[in-house]
Amino acid sequence: MAPSKHKKNQFLLPRLIFFILISFLFLSCEINQKEHKGIISLTPAISSILFDLGIDKEVIAVTSNDEFILETSVGSFIHFSLEKILSLYPKTVIYQDFQEEWIKPILNHPKIQFIKVSLNNLNSIFQAAQKIGKTFGLKNEALPNPGFILPLTQELKLKPFRYLAVVDRDREWKTVFAAGKSSYLAELLDFLGGTNLLNSERDYIQVSEEIFLLKEKPDIIICFTNRIDNETFYKNIPVIYLSNPKLSIPDLKIESKLRLIQKEIRFILNP
Repeated sequence: MAPSKHKKNQFLLPRLIFFILISFLFLSCEINQKEHKGIISLTPAISSILFDLGIDKEVIAVTSNDEFILETSVGSFIHFSLEKILSLYPKTVIYQDFQEEWIKPILNHPKIQFIKVSLNNLNSIFQAAQKIGKTFGLKNEALPNPGFILPLTQELKLKPFRYLAVVDRDREWKTVFAAGKSSYLAELLDFLGGTNLLNSERDYIQVSEEIFLLKEKPDIIICFTNRIDNETFYKNIPVIYLSNPKLSIPDLKIESKLRLIQKEIRFILNP
């Protein structure tokens, strides 16, 4: 007598469940055995530091904003893909402190080492470089040392000047974003003898056009953006354009930046 349809289903169901369980275990083992290797850098500044430390060859992915290391992109530095990061099986992911909220959902991954760095000023830049270098086994003598900055600034220092460091603005200068006192750019300009007219301790702030109407006007406006065609200027204040985006990236290329900025300011203030 042929088995009933009901009995056939009873016989097939355990086999189906067994097959699914075996497949799941096999897939889990394959995933767990996948080797995690390489570094993902989540900002151009981090990539620049990795390059200067000689660790750039270990980088397997960066953001679309990156110009220092050209590798696979995981998205922009403010809209990176967590799924893409995980799919690349990195051993290490290095990110900046302002990105922590965005990367938080994967921070507990058991096979990925996450390194958070702050790059807000020169002191934090050197601390970050030393932290990264030690993590990858660099000896102390191979780590960057800020000792060269003081003699360099003494060499390059100009006569005192008042400045406004603009990082973004519209054509009519109605909306202006400028570097505050605690920013990396302001620190470089202060080394050269400058005084920032913005008293804010924030890194970068939006300023109104009233800043140009103060009794103490800037001697120079330093614009870290491209020149806009047919833009208007305020009060005949000299403007220099330092549009290379790498200038405003907080990294270890301090001497070359100071020399370039000093040359441009000196040309305007001492024609």
